[in-house]
Amino acid sequence: MEDRTREENQEAILSEDGMEESAVKLAENMEPEAETSFAEYTDPDEDEKVEETLEHRLNRAGETPLYFEDKRRILLEICQELEKLHLENRAYGTVCAENVILTYPARTVTLREETDPEEDVNDGDAETDILKGKRAEQKSVAQDIFDLGKLIYRVLPESDRALEIAEKATSQDKTLRFGSVKEVREQLLTLWDPSLGILSRSREQVKLAAKSRKLWIGIGIAAAALILIAVGAYFFGKNVYPDMFVKRPAYNDGVEAMESENYEEAIRYFRDCGEDYKDAGTRIRACELELYRRGIEDNAKEKTKAWQKSGNKADLENAVKACYSVYEEGLDDGGTLQELGLLVLENVVTKLDRKEYEEAESTVKIFTGALPEKKNDMTRTLWADFYKTLAMGLENAGKYLDASGYYRELKEAGYKDYEERLQACKMAYAEEFLKQGRTKDALGVFQELAKAKVEGAEEKVKEASYIYGKELLQKEDYGNALNLLTAAGNYQDAEELAKKAGDQIKKAREKEQEEKRRREEARNQGQSGSGSGSGSGSSTGGAWSLGFKVLNKSGDTVRLSISFRGGPADGTPGFICVAKMKDGTEYTGEYSIRIKGGSSQTITMQDEESEDLYSDISWVKVFDSEGRLMGTWTP
Repeated sequence: MEDRTREENQEAILSEDGMEESAVKLAENMEPEAETSFAEYTDPDEDEKVEETLEHRLNRAGETPLYFEDKRRILLEICQELEKLHLENRAYGTVCAENVILTYPARTVTLREETDPEEDVNDGDAETDILKGKRAEQKSVAQDIFDLGKLIYRVLPESDRALEIAEKATSQDKTLRFGSVKEVREQLLTLWDPSLGILSRSREQVKLAAKSRKLWIGIGIAAAALILIAVGAYFFGKNVYPDMFVKRPAYNDGVEAMESENYEEAIRYFRDCGEDYKDAGTRIRACELELYRRGIEDNAKEKTKAWQKSGNKADLENAVKACYSVYEEGLDDGGTLQELGLLVLENVVTKLDRKEYEEAESTVKIFTGALPEKKNDMTRTLWADFYKTLAMGLENAGKYLDASGYYRELKEAGYKDYEERLQACKMAYAEEFLKQGRTKDALGVFQELAKAKVEGAEEKVKEASYIYGKELLQKEDYGNALNLLTAAGNYQDAEELAKKAGDQIKKAREKEQEEKRRREEARNQGQSGSGSGSGSGSSTGGAWSLGFKVLNKSGDTVRLSISFRGGPADGTPGFICVAKMKDGTEYTGEYSIRIKGGSSQTITMQDEESEDLYSDISWVKVFDSEGRLMGTWTP
């Protein structure tokens, strides 16, 4: 009808006389066309509302054809209806011509309201349950886009560009489809009527101008039209075509690939549209970061699997470092490392259950040793979990000494919750020392615990002091025995034993004083012996003699060998050697030895300040333990 009206208008313009009237008619004809209708619809009551489905209207196209712009408008309004639903996080479900309602004379397009599948089925009906499930599965954004593509095939088969849009919307590869109905609508906006393009319309205007009486006006209009066409073509080729048909599709494909996590493919698309197009450059950087993150995470997973497969210590260390790098790069909050930590802790617990204590300790030390020295909160917690698990496992196994070492490290690291466990382990292994006869070691631990005011430690100190004091008393170490037995207090017969040790100390002191007196008398006697370097004397064992021999001499040292001939008797407690220098100085050396017949002893005299010590010696005398002279040697 519109073509017929346009032709009648053109004929009317050409048949009119007068330049002004023709120009007015031509101008009126050149005004924008009115919005087209869906059909040639007439009704006596124009306010009466009439509806029909798009399916019905398409079937009537043979009687009353639909123009291209009508069909495009219908599709655009369907897109708008779907967009509203999708913004509400809902999907329509079945987009088809039967569910599209055309309303006259308002010329509106709406979607038929579908019934909720849960409301129109009966419980217990298997067939309707299946239909209900299928309808529920169809309700998705992706399905709406797919159905919309099929509808475009049906409505605009005459447009090659429309068929390309429909093909992409219904692609078998879901990653190639449109991501939203909005994208489909943007593509439909670029369509034009293939039967009447820009060039065709321009030629129509030139024809009208040529038929007018003012040919030169027509030629001007034609020239202007051609210029506009040329400028438009240049602008289209320079700006519209690259943006609409090159950059925009590449950008959209890049966004789809990025959302599908195909980051390498996304980077290629974004580079095709240019890094300065929209936010393509930013998206490229984001994709590169994701690829980098994925590489680090994949490396951590591979290292973890390698350790799980081999159980090798080197593989465990590599896995810890790889998992920590994921956290260090800021790609997660430490979850990757914590997952590995749980696997390793399970391994440690298994080894403890199998009594593989050394292996368990080695695994813990490898894991914690691979963590950075400056531990943050996350790694510090991991470190504490490992040491706590190991310490408690060793404690349960009765390895109190080893367990206490790990509890001590936890305490030194600032974890005060393990102080009680540490003290309990120390008490336990100190008692083991006591049973093993390591009384001194046990006493030291008990004293440390008593100082910390641990319950029961004071009594253990008394017990260990008593036992150790008795041991020293038997070894005639009366001084230390007295101290320990005194510390034992009233434990058993500690007081009685302490008195006994005190008596022995008193006797020893009296004996020492007597020996000192005798030595003084011996030095005062000054009796000379044989000048040949031999001497004689008597003892409880009978007559015997001494022989002297200089082994070597140097500036400040003289070594003298003293041999015993014919005695003295076995068991002689020892002798005293006194050397007198020419300047009057005396050097005394006491040798507590048990002498046997024919044995010899070597004495070494040394004076670092002397240049010739041998010449400085006046004589050397030897006295027995009673202070009697045994022999004399002179240089």
